[in-house]
Amino acid sequence: MTLRSSRRPAEGGTLIHSYEAARTAVAVELGPLWGDTPGTFHVAEDGLEDSEGYLVPWGAREWLVDGDPAFTVLGGAITFVDKATGRVRVGIRVNHAKRIATMSPVR
Repeated sequence: MTLRSSRRPAEGGTLIHSYEAARTAVAVELGPLWGDTPGTFHVAEDGLEDSEGYLVPWGAREWLVDGDPAFTVLGGAITFVDKATGRVRVGIRVNHAKRIATMSPVR
């Protein structure tokens, strides 16, 4: 699976006003890239939020929901959705540790 930073806003550039809209943006942007990756693509029901956007976990349902360690994805990739633009951006967790520490849980 190849990860990339989206250059196009979700839903025609509309503002992202809810975590559910952020989940949809991640599913639309990253779901098609899942391809033959083991497991079933899933966007988590729980995430994090700050004033700028959402952190939206995604991966194999077998890991995120069922807890099967055979489906963990290593590498520390995380996904943010910008509230103002709808842009989906994949980054590395350690590069965003300070921001993540200040975010609030959202569902």
